[in-house]
Amino acid sequence: MTYKLIQVLLAIVLGSMPLGYLHAQELKELDLVEAYRLARMNYPLSEDRLVIEEISEINLQLLSKNRLPVLSINAEGKLQSDNVQIGSNDPTFPINVDAPLETYKAYLGLNLDIYDGGLTSAQKNIESANKEVDQKALKVKLRSLKERINL
Repeated sequence: MTYKLIQVLLAIVLGSMPLGYLHAQELKELDLVEAYRLARMNYPLSEDRLVIEEISEINLQLLSKNRLPVLSINAEGKLQSDNVQIGSNDPTFPINVDAPLETYKAYLGLNLDIYDGGLTSAQKNIESANKEVDQKALKVKLRSLKERINL
């Protein structure tokens, strides 16, 4: 019985409301150029153009650093638990070597490429070509978006 009462009350409330409250949103006309613009602006892949530029710029900066000198520092220490003796106490065999228990070494190195045979410039050209390929692939993906709008 309460279900019937709810139906009657709902009919009274909806019947007493002006019809202006029950209409859907207004439809705006959207031309094709505006649809393309909105789709390009809101499509997630459209932001990839900036990402491609940034990645390419960072890679070119890293390749430019190939010509800089590289300084390296190495240190090594050894500790032996038993001392090795070579030789004897025999006076006819006078060689007697007594090695220390601890040894230390330290190195300082500086590497500088004087001539790389054009490797760095070739890698920069490859990076620029990769950027172009990525941008063209993005254009193709955005063109497929245009085709989806036309459907």
